[in-house]
Amino acid sequence: MELFGADAFLSQIKDFWSNWWILFLIPWAALIKPKPRIFFWLGMFVCAVVASGTSCYGQYYVIMMPFWALITVVGIRNLVSVIAQQMTRPTGWLAHLFVTAVVILVIRPDMPWLVQTPEHFAEMKMGKWSPFLESPLVAKRVAELSSPRDFVYVAGSEPQILYYARRFSPTRFITAYPLLYPPPPVAKMYQSEAEDDLEAHPPSLIVVVQSATSWPKLKTTPPDYSVFLNRYIEQGYDLVGGYVVDQQKDHWSEPLAKDEFAKASLLLFKRKAQLPQ
Repeated sequence: MELFGADAFLSQIKDFWSNWWILFLIPWAALIKPKPRIFFWLGMFVCAVVASGTSCYGQYYVIMMPFWALITVVGIRNLVSVIAQQMTRPTGWLAHLFVTAVVILVIRPDMPWLVQTPEHFAEMKMGKWSPFLESPLVAKRVAELSSPRDFVYVAGSEPQILYYARRFSPTRFITAYPLLYPPPPVAKMYQSEAEDDLEAHPPSLIVVVQSATSWPKLKTTPPDYSVFLNRYIEQGYDLVGGYVVDQQKDHWSEPLAKDEFAKASLLLFKRKAQLPQ
């Protein structure tokens, strides 16, 4: 499945339906005697859907949630109003009942996850290999080999390493995606900017992420940056070690053996001593 496109969008919609089917049913009630503002919210919701880029990543749809929630609330209010008109007794409790029922149905699929440890949560969500399991260990080594004043570049899309290590990136492109996905002219412009940043502020350490999802290769992506980065690392950096994904037990390996290189999901490089600070 492509990372962006109709298949990815439909996959996400099916996932949302299987977990939050109630949010697909209630919002339609917002169109019962709608007020003008509801159409503004509907328009914003549609814009948010378009802005998600039909991605396969669920987090890209977060921008939909505020407007989806607003429309759902209006739908609940309209349903309560319609039902209340058919009842002779006070119905103040009805709105509370509807809201409580919807909230319970929305959080029900996530309840089992709330009792998991962070490690088990990450492993169950992403499988045996998870960047969120290895990142703290790699970040600890990054912090040991650098000072808070040093720049650290993560060549990939794992900015949590910078957070764990409490280090800053020499470039604003803390993920690789802006260098890959835009139209070629825009991607090339971003790549040139990232190259200039690295030349102007050589990082003390470079973490290279070898995961295909963190650094996907697209036919439309200009190859200039990959060529530059490979040459930049080869000329100015030494390999320190890597995080090896092994069938028996994942582990940090330093120095990295030749047969471990292909198994390493993260590689850590340190700037050569002879380079100027």
